[in-house]
Amino acid sequence: MIRAFVHLAVLATVGASNPNLTLGVDRRGMPHPPFRRDVATALYFGGPVISNAKVVVVWWGDPANLDPAITAPDGGAPSFFAGALNSSFMDWLNEYNTTIPAQAGTDVGDAGSGQRIGRGNYQATVALTGVPVTGTVSDTQIQSALVSAIASGAIPAADDNSVYAVFFPPAVTISAGGVQSCTGFGGYHGNALTSSLQAVYYMVIPDCGTGNDTIVDSHELAEAVTDAIPTPGSNPNYPQAWNDSMGNEMGDLCETGGGTGIITTPVGSFVVQNIWDELSQSCVSFRANAQDFNVLFPVNAGQVSRGVASSFAVNTSTTAGAAQALTLSVHAPAGVAAILGATSLNSGQSTTVTINATTPATSTGLQVVVTATTGSGWTHTASLLLSVTGSIPDAGPPDAGSPTPDAGPAADAGSGDDAGSTTADAGDVSDAGSDLDAGGATDAGTADDAGADTSDAGPTAGDAGPPVSGNTGTSGCGCGASPAGWGLVAWLSGLALQRRKRRAFRP
Repeated sequence: MIRAFVHLAVLATVGASNPNLTLGVDRRGMPHPPFRRDVATALYFGGPVISNAKVVVVWWGDPANLDPAITAPDGGAPSFFAGALNSSFMDWLNEYNTTIPAQAGTDVGDAGSGQRIGRGNYQATVALTGVPVTGTVSDTQIQSALVSAIASGAIPAADDNSVYAVFFPPAVTISAGGVQSCTGFGGYHGNALTSSLQAVYYMVIPDCGTGNDTIVDSHELAEAVTDAIPTPGSNPNYPQAWNDSMGNEMGDLCETGGGTGIITTPVGSFVVQNIWDELSQSCVSFRANAQDFNVLFPVNAGQVSRGVASSFAVNTSTTAGAAQALTLSVHAPAGVAAILGATSLNSGQSTTVTINATTPATSTGLQVVVTATTGSGWTHTASLLLSVTGSIPDAGPPDAGSPTPDAGPAADAGSGDDAGSTTADAGDVSDAGSDLDAGGATDAGTADDAGADTSDAGPTAGDAGPPVSGNTGTSGCGCGASPAGWGLVAWLSGLALQRRKRRAFRP
């Protein structure tokens, strides 16, 4: 949601006559009617949240053009996200889990998205190239640049936990919802869609020269996590997640007069904006139940070698009241095995998780999530971000006519037998009587396959398999072009698909 500055004078006037009444600005800059802070209530509208946020920090252009305080490796934006995502600032947001039915909107009574909010990870810092670094850019251009960069591999691929925090140089003004950055808003979050209808969650952080960057960062992070798909206007409905009845998100309810707090993280302390806490009906940077605990990876990023088991520490602690019995479980992505050293312990005790990444689909951005649950069902989660070294198995289809994929963990390099072939590749001669590669893909030899329609690619080319359909493009702004899948028809189609998927799993 757009962070408002433009109505400060109005806020002061209204507040003078009634301190419980304030005027806000919605996520696209349009004023909405006043809301009463003393009766504000968070409601669940049935949409998704972000369970374990995985933040990629994105510089809009050369980082040399940005404020050095933001790009600083120690204390800048990367440090803030690395610390905040593995801190108590994320723990208490689990009150906004979506394991309950929708409480409001047209989906009221329908099953929620079944997610639990917990600790996340800082993934990487990247810079976008080919984007305008002066003048005005639109939200459409920002979406296009992100979707194009994901498609080209210039920035890490998106999944349901990915969040792209985009930081801009002071020479760039952002136009969204008819208003401009730093005069109409100080930041906002939103989502785009790739051509495959994968949601791309992002935050826009302009440089307004106020020096309160982590306050804006924390506001948008908390809102992105608790309301992943915001929509314009003051009448919230599915696919929105947590809002009040007038469309205020959890950061908006505390934006004026809610105060700030200081969070202590593994990489330092940071000032954050307080966020609306529905249980206490107040604005907080941390809240614990009368009897509460947490679970965490003291080091929540690591590297493993493919096929080699590695162990990581998992700690729990008692944050309020007495120690209590916890049940632990672990979830790992496909191709990664994760085993807990203990599944039952008391808060304050520690264990390990042993991980063996054998055949993951990717080598980076892999999250292993540990969930700790009390007998009453209260949960906290923690996430370990993995990168995997070692060769990647041949992900392409088997050669035509062959019952099995190419032998070995890597693409053919001219040294192994083609599956189904009667003669091994010698590296410098054509196949003898081998079936054609599927889709006319090239072998690693130097001569043509007999009867093949494509010549061999030379001794260093791998057996690539048929081409893969999907996004193409290069990193850049796309200036004026809509991002793939972001047209109105595609958006509505994607929304309908998400709704059908969600309802398909309802009892």
